[in-house]
Amino acid sequence: TWTSRITLDGNGYLFIADSSNNRVVGSGPYGFRCLFGCTTVIGSTPSQLYYPATLRFDSYGNLFVADSSNGRVQKFILASNSCSLSYNQPTFCSNALWYSNASTFASSSTIGTLPYGIFY
Repeated sequence: TWTSRITLDGNGYLFIADSSNNRVVGSGPYGFRCLFGCTTVIGSTPSQLYYPATLRFDSYGNLFVADSSNGRVQKFILASNSCSLSYNQPTFCSNALWYSNASTFASSSTIGTLPYGIFY
């Protein structure tokens, strides 16, 4: 089964939680590129995902991913020198970068198992 969830930045670019391939993909003026989980291998290390269900940005451009089958929410921090942002709704330049080793923002002990949504 193929499942994905999407969100948009201020420029209308898509960011996709590609659950079936255990990765996050982003679009830009030059097409799509893989951002996280690019090997598509299931895992629980900071740079791997296992059925990412939802994603959201905070006002600083950091990306939060509900990593459902790992029972956690991962926070990928926007590299400070990658672009300027519009703080009402994040707007990224085509070469925006996030650090690939995420930190666990919430785990199954605080959010329960199988998180599927993030509200901001």
